Amino acid sequence: MSLLKAFGQALQRSVEVARDETAKMMRMEISPTSKNQGALLIYAMTQPAHLSNFATGSDSDIGGLSQCRLGLDESSRGRFYGTLSSQVPRGGKIEKSGYAGFRNRNRPTLFGNQCWDTTVHPYLALRVRNRLAKKPIAGADKSEHADAGAGSGLRAALHASGPSGPATSRAVHALGLGRKELPGPKFFVNIQTDGPVTSDLFQHRLYLDESKGSNWQTVIIPFNDFVLTNTGQVSNSQVSMMREKIRTVGISSVLDVPVPPSASKPPSKDAPPSALSRNARESEQEEDDWAVDGDLRADDNLDTALRGSKRGATFNFDLGVESVYASPMRGEKALRGASIRGSLFGFPATMIPIRDGLTPGISSRLPVAPLHICGLEESREQWGKADRCGGNWRGGKNNTTRSSLLTANMALDPFEPIVFGAEGAELVATVLPYGLTIHTIGTEEGEDFIGGPEHPRDHQTRGRAFLNPIIGRFANRLPVGKIDYTSASGHSGHLQLEEYRGPGVVLHGGAEGEKENQVDSIVQHGPFDRCYWQPIDTKDSKFFSDAGYASTSNPRGKQSSLIFAIESPDGDSGFPGQLRVETLLALVPGSGSDSVMGKSAGKLLIRYRAALASDGSVEATPFNMTHHWGFNMSALNEQACKAENGTVTEQIIQMYPPPGKPLYHLDIDPAMLATGKMNVTTGEPETFSNPGSHHWDRKDGKRISDGMPANGYDDFYVWGPDASVPQADEIGQIATEATKRMRVTSESAGRSVLFYSNQVGVQMYTAEGQPEHPADPAKSGGLMKQAHRKGGQPDSGNFKRSFTAIEFGGPHCGFLHDRLADMGGREEVLEKGQIYDNWVVCEAFRK
Repeated sequence: MSLLKAFGQALQRSVEVARDETAKMMRMEISPTSKNQGALLIYAMTQPAHLSNFATGSDSDIGGLSQCRLGLDESSRGRFYGTLSSQVPRGGKIEKSGYAGFRNRNRPTLFGNQCWDTTVHPYLALRVRNRLAKKPIAGADKSEHADAGAGSGLRAALHASGPSGPATSRAVHALGLGRKELPGPKFFVNIQTDGPVTSDLFQHRLYLDESKGSNWQTVIIPFNDFVLTNTGQVSNSQVSMMREKIRTVGISSVLDVPVPPSASKPPSKDAPPSALSRNARESEQEEDDWAVDGDLRADDNLDTALRGSKRGATFNFDLGVESVYASPMRGEKALRGASIRGSLFGFPATMIPIRDGLTPGISSRLPVAPLHICGLEESREQWGKADRCGGNWRGGKNNTTRSSLLTANMALDPFEPIVFGAEGAELVATVLPYGLTIHTIGTEEGEDFIGGPEHPRDHQTRGRAFLNPIIGRFANRLPVGKIDYTSASGHSGHLQLEEYRGPGVVLHGGAEGEKENQVDSIVQHGPFDRCYWQPIDTKDSKFFSDAGYASTSNPRGKQSSLIFAIESPDGDSGFPGQLRVETLLALVPGSGSDSVMGKSAGKLLIRYRAALASDGSVEATPFNMTHHWGFNMSALNEQACKAENGTVTEQIIQMYPPPGKPLYHLDIDPAMLATGKMNVTTGEPETFSNPGSHHWDRKDGKRISDGMPANGYDDFYVWGPDASVPQADEIGQIATEATKRMRVTSESAGRSVLFYSNQVGVQMYTAEGQPEHPADPAKSGGLMKQAHRKGGQPDSGNFKRSFTAIEFGGPHCGFLHDRLADMGGREEVLEKGQIYDNWVVCEAFRK
C-alpha cells in the first residue's frame, strides 16, 4: 500500500472518529446506552474488497510448515482454510509448530488507532461454519460449548481455589484446558485491545455445535469469559478487558491450547505464539505487527529453516466466516436481520440496528450520504408532475432541482433481504435491493414458493441466471444491430444493440456494461437486474407520492410498502433517453376464499412507473419492464416434492384473458424472435412455432405435462390491452375478477398463486435452459434453496424444470411489427410527457 493511500485512509478514519465524538457531545451522551443501540458490526466477509482489511499469519512465517489462506467461498462468504503441521524443521529455532490465524488490520488515525466500543454490548457473536464437519446427526447431543455464552462453568471457576491458582481455573472452560480431545485443529477467538501491553491477547475457544455439522451457526461468547494470555501462555494476573477500546478481533486454528502458568517455563524469545500474539518489542516498533502482504513478520534473528524435520502430523482446517458482531443480548435472535453494512473498507463507523425495527430513532444516527447523479451533465431536472389524461399519465412543466430529488440513502446491504408483511396477512415476502430481486414468498415458516439460490449474493456472484430479478430496459428479446422505431405520436429514433445470450438476439436488457454501479447512488447503469435499487422516502417519489403508500429510505423491520428508484442515463445499454424509474412494492391481507384454491393469505403488488426527463433531447424510447420470477408450488411439501422429483410438470396453470378476448400464442422464429404472427391457443399442436399444447385458457386449466412440447415451454401468450382495467392506486380496486389473468396450482401441496395485471401478455418458461439435475451451482445461479430440496432431494443447483418463470409485459419486439401494434406493441415506446404505468398483483392461497 502506498504511503499516500495509507495516509488518505487514516485521514478518513480520523474524520469518522471526530464526527462520531462530535455527535456524542451534541447528544450529550456521557456514556453509551444500550437502549438506543442495536448489534454492532465488527466486520463482515461478504465481498472481495473486504479481504484487504485482514492480515493472516502462520508458523511458516518463522520457520514452520503450516499454511493458511483467507478468501471467499462459492456463496461469497469468508473462508479461512489451510493446513496445520506439527513438524518442526531440524536446525530451526522454534520449539513447537502448528498454528495459523487471521485478524483485522490496525486502523490508525490522527488520534491513535480506531477501536470498537463494546461497553454496552456484553456478547461477541460470530457467524461461522466448519466446512469440514460431518453431516448433522439427527438427535445428536449438542455440545455443551455450542453456545459459549453458557458461561456458568467459567463463572464458577472464577471463584474456585484449585492448586493451579485462579488464572488456571479461569482458563479451564474458556480455553478447553484438560479436555480429552482427538488430535487436530482447535479454533480460538482472539481479541487485542488498545492497552499498554501490546502482546496481551484475550482468548476464548470457538466451540462449534457439532450437531449442526457443516451448516452455518451463530456462536455467542460473553466478553467477560475471555482469558488474558501473553506470548502463548495464560497470564497469572487476569485483568478486565478494555471493552471500550477493542482494536482487533481474529480467529486462529491451533494444534496446542495455551499453556497454564504453572505448567510452563518462562517463554524463550523463540517460542511461537499459540495464537496471534507477538513479542511486545516487535509490536512497539511497528504500527502493525503483521507484514504488508498480510503475513506475520518473521523475527529478524531467525535463520531460514533447514531441510529435514522432526516427525509430526498434518491436519486440514476449513472455517467459514460470514460476520462478527458485538451484541447487546444473548441469543441468535439478537442478530436477526442485522444488516451487514460497513463504512470505509467494510468496517462500520456506526451502530447497525436490528432488522426488527424496534429501535426508535436509530435512523437519525446513521450517516446519510446524499445520492448524486454520475455522468449526467444537467444541473436541473424537469420530471413532469403526473396528471391523468385519457387513461395515460402525462407530464406537466414542474421543474425540480436535482438536489431535492436525490435525498434517498442506500442505508442497507443490497443483499440483505427486506421483509414485507402486513397485519392480518399470512403472506410474507422478502426482496433484495440488488436487482430488486424477489428472494422469498411464503405463507408460513419455512415455506417458499420462489425458486432460486439459497444465498442472496449468488444473484451477483453466480452470473446472470435471472432468478427473480427485475428486467429492463426492455424485456424480453430484441434483434441485434440497428433498430429504427417510431412512437404513436410520430417521434422516431433508433437503437444500436449488441448480441447477448444467442445468435442475433439481445436478451433481458442486454449485456453488462463496463461502468461499475455504486451501491449508494441513484444513478445506475443497466441492465436493471444488475442495479442497486434505492429505497426512497414517500415525499421524494415523483410518481407515487400521492398514491397512498408509505415508503422510507432507511427501512428497518417488516415493511408493508416501499418505493425503489433508479435513474438510467441516456444511452444506457444502447437505449436512448435519460429515465427516472420507480417501482412500488406493497403487501396487503387476503380477500377471502376460493373453492378451488382455498383461503387467501395475502396479496403482493409490484407496480412500475417511469418517465423520460422532460429537459432531455430524446422524445421517445422503447421501454418494457417485468419481473422474471420463478415459482414451484410443490417444493414446500416433502411428499409432493419427492413424488414429482422437485419439478413443476405436475402443476396446473390456467390463464384468464379479458372477457370476449381470445388467448394468442406469439409466433417466434428459430432465433426465438417474434415474427409478428399470433395463433389462437386452441389450435392444433403442430400449428405452433413450439409444437405442443398451449390451451391454458380452457376450463380448470391445464397440467404442465399435458401435451408438453419436447423442449418444454418458453412461450409468450397475448390477450392485448383491456380498456376496462381501472385507473386506481389501491390494490383492492385493481386486483379484481376482471383483471385476473393467471394461476399456478399444486394440488398435491394445496398451494396456489393467482395473478392480476394490466399487462397485455405473459411469458411462461419452465426453466429449460437450466442444467439437468443434479445441477452444478456454479452454472445454475447458485445452490438451490433448502426449502426446495425436501423429499430427499440431494444438494443441487437450480435445475431444469425446477420452477416456472412468469413474466408479465408487452410482446417481444411488439413495437417492430404492425400486426402487434394493437396488441400492446404501440405502448412499448415511451414518449416524453408520458408515465409508463404497469403492475402485477400476486395473491397466495392455502388449501
